Amino acid sequence: MFSRFLKPKWQHKDPKIRMIGIDSLNSSETLVELANHDPEQSVQAAAIKKLNRIEDLLKITANDVLQLQIDLRISNILINNPLTAFTPEIGQQLARMANTNLNEKLATQSFDADIRNAAAALVSDKTVLSKLAVEDSSHEVRLTAASLLDDEAIIHRTLKHLGKKDKRVSKKLRGNLESLAAQKALNAQLDKTKKILSTLGNDGHWKRDQTRLQTIINQTTELLVQVNQSEQSQFKLAAANAEQRIEQQIGNSKALQPIIDAKASQCQLIEDFYTNLKKRHRVSINEADEFSLTLDALLDDWDEIPVLEEKQEIEFSNRFHHGLTQARGQITKLQSNSRQSHSLEKCVQKAEQLQKQKTINAVQIKRLKQDWDKQIKPQDEQLAAEYQQQFSQLCDTLEKKLEKQEQITAKSLTEINQWLDNIETTLATDKLGDAEALSHKVQSALRQQRELPQAERQKIQQRLQDINPKIRELSGWRHWGTDRAREELIDEAIVLKDRQQSIEDRASAIKLLRKRWKDLGKIDPVSHQRLWKKFDTACTEAYSPCKEYFSKQAEQRQQHLKQRKQICSKLESLASETDWSSPDWRGIDKHFHQLRNQWRNTGSVSKKDWNTVYKRFNTAVDSVDKYLQDERRINLNQRQALIEKLQALAESEDLNDAIKEARELQKQWQPTVTAKRSDENKMWKQFRAASDAVFDRKKQKQQAENLESQKLVEAKEELCAEFEDQILDKNISAGDTAKFEDRWAAIGYIHNKEGTQLNHRFNKAKKSAEVFLQAKKLEQRKQLIEQVYQRKIALDQFQQNENRAEFENLWSDLENINDVALLEQFDALYQSALMPANDGNNTTQNDSDLLLLDLEIALELESPSALKEQRMTRQVERLANKLSDGNSNDSHQQCDKNFIKYCLTKTEKSVIADSNRLKKIKNALGGK
Repeated sequence: MFSRFLKPKWQHKDPKIRMIGIDSLNSSETLVELANHDPEQSVQAAAIKKLNRIEDLLKITANDVLQLQIDLRISNILINNPLTAFTPEIGQQLARMANTNLNEKLATQSFDADIRNAAAALVSDKTVLSKLAVEDSSHEVRLTAASLLDDEAIIHRTLKHLGKKDKRVSKKLRGNLESLAAQKALNAQLDKTKKILSTLGNDGHWKRDQTRLQTIINQTTELLVQVNQSEQSQFKLAAANAEQRIEQQIGNSKALQPIIDAKASQCQLIEDFYTNLKKRHRVSINEADEFSLTLDALLDDWDEIPVLEEKQEIEFSNRFHHGLTQARGQITKLQSNSRQSHSLEKCVQKAEQLQKQKTINAVQIKRLKQDWDKQIKPQDEQLAAEYQQQFSQLCDTLEKKLEKQEQITAKSLTEINQWLDNIETTLATDKLGDAEALSHKVQSALRQQRELPQAERQKIQQRLQDINPKIRELSGWRHWGTDRAREELIDEAIVLKDRQQSIEDRASAIKLLRKRWKDLGKIDPVSHQRLWKKFDTACTEAYSPCKEYFSKQAEQRQQHLKQRKQICSKLESLASETDWSSPDWRGIDKHFHQLRNQWRNTGSVSKKDWNTVYKRFNTAVDSVDKYLQDERRINLNQRQALIEKLQALAESEDLNDAIKEARELQKQWQPTVTAKRSDENKMWKQFRAASDAVFDRKKQKQQAENLESQKLVEAKEELCAEFEDQILDKNISAGDTAKFEDRWAAIGYIHNKEGTQLNHRFNKAKKSAEVFLQAKKLEQRKQLIEQVYQRKIALDQFQQNENRAEFENLWSDLENINDVALLEQFDALYQSALMPANDGNNTTQNDSDLLLLDLEIALELESPSALKEQRMTRQVERLANKLSDGNSNDSHQQCDKNFIKYCLTKTEKSVIADSNRLKKIKNALGGK
């Protein structure tokens, strides 16, 4: 009855008594309360030790010391009670504790799959993870363990042990291998990039290095996201060091730039001088002296330029003195050429002089060629060839000139004879006509054609002498009066009526005839009326087609005038009827330009109407343009601002943002009211140039990336070709394939279509190599089975006949086995067979029979009927062994081992197996 007045021991003020009370306390709530709030740490620790449920321990809020006690208690509970069920709090606690040994034990020993899975996610030992990925009963645990494996050798070993048990785990492991390969390639690419960065800023070419640095940084930005923090820090440090070296070089370069420019200028001068000398074939003595003085002056100027740092000075000095040496050597060579080619030069000069003459003849060309053939050619084959080519070209030109000259002479002779025929025909009718003018033309042609054959010239002169008296006679009669001339004008007017010619030519001809009539002056009044009436009638009749044509033209001009007035009316309506407070500028400007184009394309009007309609048109245009000019000015300013923004973007550091903004600015390029065509074209060119400056940067970047990518493509194509050739030559091994894979990974990834195609090509080659190696291994296995079988048969036959000589010959003819250890075992059997007293192999006959029976069971071959019960008993034993240890003895490797083991046994003569039974096993193994 006093118990309710007594406090429990766990509430006693003495900590020691409270600890004693905890030993008999079973309330988890009270224990949690003590662990959280008891002032004495030892009491809290005792309460924690007393708790047996993890969920209670997780309710305790403790300091670092007590937390260690809690963690230890939780660990003990989890280890000692493998049936503990998983909760999310347990997973969080395991992650916080990070106890390696605990996680490994839980991952391998806990009965709860979720706890094993949570613990496996925290295991770092790759051997443990590999074992879990293969052996754990839970698919999720196997998958978690597989996802954490990142060692290539362990992954391959795990895949080998896993076999075909879990396709998803196998797929995950292969994915890990691909990720490792990708990471390896990525790290190799970063290492290569860091090596390149280490070379930047070391050789003075800071502009090139600055561009390369920016390109590398741009290309590597995306790659850095895929590597760890350490790799990122190393790359950033390498880039910062390269940038610092480049900045230092820029500072040095600015101080030394005037000296560098001076030396570069001198180097360029000497190189240009040498280039010009190379264009020469020879030089005179005076020219050689002048050139030497020029070189001396350049050398003096060089010596006056201050010296640079050693590396740059050596580079510039080598360049300058190399050019100086080349120039002096070229002068010496040209002088030698001049001495050797003096006589040839004279022949060339003669040819050039002939080329300048107005006329030449075949004899001159022939003599020139004969003179050339007599000359001694220079020993310098190139110089001789150049002279021969020059002379041949001159001769070709002269022959073409002679041919053309002969054609002109023949044509002139034909014209002269034609003119003489016309003169003679005209004079035969006692008319002068144009005979006198033609006579003068013939005489002028004779003076010009000096190459005319003498016989032809004399013949023409004789004909001129024969016709000149008649010309003088008729010419005298012309001065007796003009009646005949007026009659001739009448005849011309009559002929003009039926002549086919253009209207303009006809009108001009008629106008000229009337002028000529007027110029003849006064005539006899008696004949005047008759001749004038006849002449006027002929002119009027000839002019009738012109009159009709000009009448139609007048009608067209009136139509054009009407069209132009309509255009003016439309312009006036546009100015007066448009709401200029809210105009459609583009529509108005388009209509305005259409009307102006219609004005330009409309035909002509008469002079008397032109001034009026043109003045009206200009007034109408001005009435519209006074509204357009303000909008035109505003729009031009807006577009000029767009150009300035684009020009500023060309210097932007963020290329992607610059391109994005440039595209937006291009969309804003919308002319409302266009300016003059020249101004529009000028502004558009500025806009396009500014846009191109932005997009060209992207193009250059892409070209640089493409160039680098192309190098990788070429390297991979070369590697693929080498790999494929080695496979075709059947000279490939597993070690070679591994080396090719390492070289492939070292080249790096190519992030484009070509890279994907090359990956497919390489994988195809690798698969071909694997198929070849598998086929080769299978062939070697078949060969080994056959070799072992032949030796077994030989031993058995010897045991049956005991013909030593025949056995020794048969054994020596057998093909050697590549496996040295196996060959030694058979040699031991061979020696044992030759010495019957030796027991040889200790394998019992019963073991041999079991091996033979196991092989027939594994290969599903029939056994002799006498062994039916023994075979059934053996099958049951094998099945029991398989269920107990999970291993199968039916793999082809085990069958091969059993077959070889059987063939290595020494069988008693009385119980030698039927050779057909062993042969069936051998054949089955050869096909497995």
